Amino acid sequence: MPLGRIAGMPLHLQSSWLIISFLVVLLYGPVLRRSMPELGLGAYAVALGFCLLLGVSVLLHELAHAGAARAFGWPVDRIVLSIAGGHTAFGRTNPRWWASTVVSVVGPIVNLLIAAVGFALLPGLGEAAQVDGAMVARIGWSVLSLTSTANLLVGLFNLVPGLPLDGGRVVEGLVWGLTGSERMGTVAAAWTGRLCAVAIVTAVLLLGMWQRPLSLIVAGLLVWMLVSGAADGLRRSKASAAMEGRTALGLSRPAVGIPAGQSLRAVEQTAAQLEPGTSVVGMEDGIPVGVLDGGRLSAVPSHERAASPLSRALLPIRPSAILPEELSGHDLLEAAVRCASPVMVVVDAEGTVIGTLSAARLNAELERSGLIRPDGSAR
Repeated sequence: MPLGRIAGMPLHLQSSWLIISFLVVLLYGPVLRRSMPELGLGAYAVALGFCLLLGVSVLLHELAHAGAARAFGWPVDRIVLSIAGGHTAFGRTNPRWWASTVVSVVGPIVNLLIAAVGFALLPGLGEAAQVDGAMVARIGWSVLSLTSTANLLVGLFNLVPGLPLDGGRVVEGLVWGLTGSERMGTVAAAWTGRLCAVAIVTAVLLLGMWQRPLSLIVAGLLVWMLVSGAADGLRRSKASAAMEGRTALGLSRPAVGIPAGQSLRAVEQTAAQLEPGTSVVGMEDGIPVGVLDGGRLSAVPSHERAASPLSRALLPIRPSAILPEELSGHDLLEAAVRCASPVMVVVDAEGTVIGTLSAARLNAELERSGLIRPDGSAR
């Protein structure tokens, strides 16, 4: 659900955020009503206010990531608020370890700063709340206390040194800086996360946390995130190693760019003169906008092709699916995952179309390396 833009960056809200907000109101409302009976049903409105403040805190966390990324020249695609908190999606980047580390750590730092300011204000607000009839001060103290505690927990939670959390990205960046290998950084962060998962399970058993349902649920979610994040990180690391030295140009098939406004009949005549297997890419203002799709072409009756533009039979592509010919290894895989397109266009340094690369071809390379099964699922 798009909410607009902040500093030019698209902001989206997933419906899952509304679900978690409803649950928070449902759980916190009765607690607040018991502590301040005079609020009545207004306690649920106060609980909703807390949800909004928590949402603002998460947004500030993501804006910190986005702001730091922009400072390093990274393109920011969008900011998304979801049931897991939020995430910031970046465009294609060529990051350095220090930039990656800074971008990762600033989010949790913002939450810890919010918590510090909140806790600093609590004593004064607490004194005001002791005055008879100071209902507003009492409500403010309760909401501020909970918001500060929530930000402290969010900040510490995100600093846990395991993927996919910010703390894991920090470990990844630091090891990358020490070894000069981003892949080694990913492996280190994955194993650190696994060790944290083991430590959490041990703590749950030794401290009797398994007897407290809420603590057990939180611990279980964290362990699941760390274990799955580690598995994903190691899988990506192996895939990067398998793709080492493989370039977008080397894996592509030949292609030519043709104006998207040219008639399909003229395109067919041009294609007949090309080498077999050459793809046709539609161009607008010198920029690739789509790849000729056989199925869409077949859907255009033969007698209409002389008057139909190439754009009618194109499979559209996004700008993120335009890859430089030298892109290779880890960067090539990251670009393919980020654009999530069935086909990508390869261009040279001048922006001239020289090839197309299908996601199926990349999957075939990974299957040959034993990293995925023939059906495309991870091993």
